Amino acid sequence: MKVLKLKGCGFTGTIGINAAGTMAGNCLHKGRSLPYLRAPDGTLTFVKHAGWQNVGISAIDDTGAVSGIYTDKATGNRHGYIRNVAGGFRSFELPGDNPVNTYIITMAAVNGDRQVVGWLEGSDQRNYGFIHHGDGTDEIFDVSGAHTAQSGTLVSGISPSGAIVGYTFDDGLAGIHGFIRTP
Repeated sequence: MKVLKLKGCGFTGTIGINAAGTMAGNCLHKGRSLPYLRAPDGTLTFVKHAGWQNVGISAIDDTGAVSGIYTDKATGNRHGYIRNVAGGFRSFELPGDNPVNTYIITMAAVNGDRQVVGWLEGSDQRNYGFIHHGDGTDEIFDVSGAHTAQSGTLVSGISPSGAIVGYTFDDGLAGIHGFIRTP
């Protein structure tokens, strides 16, 4: 076992590793989040973009692309992003009707469509799963059948075939159930 320590980082968390062995994660550097990629040879790349703050990596895929969330310094608005292996960024609006919190969980290429999945807490205090497609469209869904605050759907993964898994909370948090949503 090897412990990953990054110089200048008080906290280092790794969120994923791809088939090539590139790791992605976030470290706490001088009081702020600093996302990183670590190649198998030990080369570190810190993910930064002018005008962005509170940048975090949430997922890495086998191409080396990563996705996450950032805050626009000028407006204070949160957005999602995808960074390709060459270092190019594509920003996107987070789905939902004025989401309180949004969590990007992972991404996969499904039939050539890079899909970013996660969940959001809506203004009604319920949880909803989402899929952000490569063409910029979004799907928001709830498989719980519940209606009260804190109930709903939380996504935890997507397969290359497009199957989405996670768990749901019943009304009154009476039960927690796993689910699979097939394409």
